[in-house]
Amino acid sequence: MFIAGISNVGISNLLTHYETYPPYWVKARFRARVGDPQKDAEMLRVRSPLFHVDQIKAPLLIAHGANDVRVKVSESEQMVAPMRSANKPVEYFLYPDEGHRQWRPENKIDFHARAEEFLARYLVGRFEPGRQVSGHSAVSR
Repeated sequence: MFIAGISNVGISNLLTHYETYPPYWVKARFRARVGDPQKDAEMLRVRSPLFHVDQIKAPLLIAHGANDVRVKVSESEQMVAPMRSANKPVEYFLYPDEGHRQWRPENKIDFHARAEEFLARYLVGRFEPGRQVSGHSAVSR
């Protein structure tokens, strides 16, 4: 169904995401809007991408900020590991000086340049080659 995908600070497992919520967040809101991990565990598991890695056929680009308190970096890393184990095409970039998304201008430009090149590769499109951004902090993992 998909040719390629991009996950930027994505949630891979709704159950572990709930458990790593910051203490100041209202978990009752998650339970009401998304589901209660105690009562709806199977429903949350079925809707979590992590449990469907075997069905993924399209290449995936994953980016995350190491200091993200909203969606912990473990959400991306627990998705990357089984994809690599299954020899699925995945590229993973970690921004060690970012939180939720890329806010530093050099990191934002870097992410968009990587996404543009990634999509051009799989959608057979154009991108601006050789776009080097000084000062960005992404680490290919």
